[in-house]
Amino acid sequence: MKTTTTGAICSVIVNLFIFSMFSQVQTLPKLRNTYSDYAPLIDSTTMKTHHQVNHKSYIDCLNKTLQGTKKMDENLNDILLNISYYKNKSIRYNAGGHYNHSLYWDILKPNSSSNISEALSNQITKDFISLDLLKKEMKRAVKSQIGSGWVWLIISPKGKLMVTSTQNEDNPIMDVVKERGVPVIGIDNWEHAYYLKHKQNKEGYFNSIWKLIDWGMVSEKFIKAIGSDVFESIKTDNWPELKVYKDIMSHTYHAAENGNLNALRSLSKEFMLYSIYLRNSKIPNEFNDEKTIKALIKLQKQSLEMHELCLNNESDKVLLKKIVDAHNTFHLIQGVCIHHDEHYHHFNAR
Repeated sequence: MKTTTTGAICSVIVNLFIFSMFSQVQTLPKLRNTYSDYAPLIDSTTMKTHHQVNHKSYIDCLNKTLQGTKKMDENLNDILLNISYYKNKSIRYNAGGHYNHSLYWDILKPNSSSNISEALSNQITKDFISLDLLKKEMKRAVKSQIGSGWVWLIISPKGKLMVTSTQNEDNPIMDVVKERGVPVIGIDNWEHAYYLKHKQNKEGYFNSIWKLIDWGMVSEKFIKAIGSDVFESIKTDNWPELKVYKDIMSHTYHAAENGNLNALRSLSKEFMLYSIYLRNSKIPNEFNDEKTIKALIKLQKQSLEMHELCLNNESDKVLLKKIVDAHNTFHLIQGVCIHHDEHYHHFNAR
């Protein structure tokens, strides 16, 4: 009996340890090189403090805030894409800080080469005429930014490269930012990134960072970004009527997946009306093709049918099949469906 009790206690301890280990889903990424390797462009003390203190604090605060909530295991990109749903502002600050710095470390490499891909080179030529002009625009953005923030090179929803900036730890993935897109370069414009070496000389700091940019890595990020789930989701947000329909689809479909058809029954009228708005909305150029138009017509028909079935108090089994079919049609338009669980709307993590 004593052995059994001891075994049970050990089991609990092990389980608690495992839970603790796996619940801390956000971790500090390792740098590609040692701190001293970035000198003299970035001094070793700045690199170590920036990585081990500043970046680590974002991760620790984010994990602490999300601990014990349904969002603990949420993908970081999903949190950022839907950041407006979170009441706790520290999540926006710390999730942004974690993502931003992770990208920053990724694109920096001592003794970096100009191994830029043909695809990225052609896009830069198309959107900025030359790499030198891109450099000038990014330098101007760094020098002119007031206060702490970031300067970005992003792929916009229209597939163009753009130079943008955000304040504090915001980034272009967030649904609260005006100029959205997928970042391929992020330049930290906080004092902690440059002050020890460059003092107030932001131009000197930018010139050092530019020499460290690994264009091979940036080229990889450029290719991966196009067609990614994040890119598709941001494109969707440029079509307001589709975004509204996406929200109601997420609320009802994911509840139905778990056997709860009440959300669909209570929102079937809105489902029908939003499908009509969507069908008659102005389709953005990046979506405007024959496949999308056919899918919109089909989706409106399916939404009308679901409303009629709900009015007739049809069985859960029939409704589930109908919403699954509508969800599949919706995917033909959007390409990806980020979860918008209902607890986003009242999420208030500790």
